[in-house]
Amino acid sequence: MVKNGVCEYCGQAVLDGAECSCDMAKEEQKTLSRISKANENVTALFVDDAAEYGFNIDERVIDLFMKINELLANRKLKKVTINCYGGVTAVLNVDAKNNIRVTRKINQASTLEVEDE
Repeated sequence: MVKNGVCEYCGQAVLDGAECSCDMAKEEQKTLSRISKANENVTALFVDDAAEYGFNIDERVIDLFMKINELLANRKLKKVTINCYGGVTAVLNVDAKNNIRVTRKINQASTLEVEDE
């Protein structure tokens, strides 16, 4: 990250709008990209498809998923499972290749009962 024209990792002067090419700055860019892509996956699975699959996840929960993605990308968490109302489960985790995986499970059950007469 560049602040006031100086890389916060290596101290090198950087021109306006440019990014430093030091290893730590590159790693930070990768982390930010991973977070962005994981957040796109959250939106695809829990917002864009919601009507099609008949569930509605509150915006605050979506924001929570996105904050969890940041913690996963920064290696503060490894796996989080959240059971939402409406039979939807979200699993956000880091796999063995250090990829952020966003999984949606929709639990649907139907029960019919015959009462004894």
